[in-house]
Amino acid sequence: IQAGFVPVVSPVSFNPTDNTPGGPHIVNVNGDPAAGEIARAIGAWKLLYMTDVPGILDKNGQPIASVTRGGAEDLIQSGIASGGMIPKIRACLRAEGCVSRIIDGRVPHALRLEIEGKATGTTIG
Repeated sequence: IQAGFVPVVSPVSFNPTDNTPGGPHIVNVNGDPAAGEIARAIGAWKLLYMTDVPGILDKNGQPIASVTRGGAEDLIQSGIASGGMIPKIRACLRAEGCVSRIIDGRVPHALRLEIEGKATGTTIG
């Protein structure tokens, strides 16, 4: 980072105990918790998830602009947040001390809008 590079971590792993035909195989590891752990370990100031939804959705399917840490956990426990959103939320909660955002990567120039402070989505924290 100090050298001006953006680290990209591919959460791919090797399963040496895979005894299936053709094994051992490379397996995909969920990148959401990996990113949260990396953000926590390096003391990142921001953790950003670009996904295919406009953010965390409420029970009516509307995006939630901001949610507290406790509120985020409540969304999981109540079943309002489900599927692939759960590991994203948990990773955001794990990455304490940084701003965590979930934005819609389908929006043209979503990353630029985020950098400019103009992106919509959900802030956790």
